[in-house]
Amino acid sequence: MEVHVYPVYCINCGTYHTFELIYEEAIWRTAEHIPLKYYEVEAHCDHCGREVYVPFVNDLNVEHRERLHEKFGGGADGTY
Repeated sequence: MEVHVYPVYCINCGTYHTFELIYEEAIWRTAEHIPLKYYEVEAHCDHCGREVYVPFVNDLNVEHRERLHEKFGGGADGTY
């Protein structure tokens, strides 16, 4: 796990706290009949432990899904 020193706002605590990155269990998707496994990253408040929104973490997850979509294709609506 990785602890970040700059604070983000935690809705649960109602104030700013540092956060750590949590690498979630694998998520399975199927693309072109090929099963894919990838990991999503979440940011959790160091004070209460609940998930917090961190823009770059969201961007990482979106970028990863887009790369998988480009590599293995997907439906017209962007689904795997």
